[in-house]
Amino acid sequence: EDPAYVADTLFQNLVFAGTPYSHPEDGTLESLPRITAGDLRSFHTRYYQPANCILAVVGDISTPEAFARAAQFFSAWKNAAPPVLTPAAAPLRREERQAVAIDKPDAVQTEIRIGSLGVPRGSPDYLALSVANEILGGPSENRLFKALRSRQGLTYGASSDLVCRRDLGAWVAKTFTRTPETVKSVHIALEQIRSLREHEISRSELETAQSYLVGHLALDFETSEDVASQILELIQNNLPLDYWNRYPDQ
Repeated sequence: EDPAYVADTLFQNLVFAGTPYSHPEDGTLESLPRITAGDLRSFHTRYYQPANCILAVVGDISTPEAFARAAQFFSAWKNAAPPVLTPAAAPLRREERQAVAIDKPDAVQTEIRIGSLGVPRGSPDYLALSVANEILGGPSENRLFKALRSRQGLTYGASSDLVCRRDLGAWVAKTFTRTPETVKSVHIALEQIRSLREHEISRSELETAQSYLVGHLALDFETSEDVASQILELIQNNLPLDYWNRYPDQ
């Protein structure tokens, strides 16, 4: 298997342990044979209902026409017993840090993931954390890349991601390096994480990160499909529909 995929899946399994979020979206070789056609039909009947769906229409169509067509094609679709959707349970928390290694003797490089639980998408801390994440490992200001690649030549890439879903979230730093440089690379990455937590960021880093996030926003709304996706994301995460209008100021 691809080492990067294995590392991402393992991190997801560990950080979200005890919740459905810990399961790989693609399933596993062990789980696939256990899924039956009856399971799929039952899932579809239970969850694919009008009360549990959102229809987004974006394009060269008027509001009355959109409603008329929705009624034409979907008015006969009736609810069964509505599904009971409960928030995901809290992940299993550990008192101490955990290090996990997968030994692959034939590997010429090591995939590294460092992270922790984060915040859900609707958290009031999300915007501030997006700026901090941009500074640590984003495309504009990337301390991890500068430390690991530019100064030490240990990798070709380093980044960090906020994984924010409706009920749970995580934060993860990612890089890879030559196998003999694994420990050194981990230490340098941890130093950058510690520095971000313990010291103030510079004004130039802050402004660069903010400018990138605001400037990049237009690319997320280039097509009608993009607009529909963004609107659906807001509704799914219980965010106000004017969220993106207020985003630059916030």
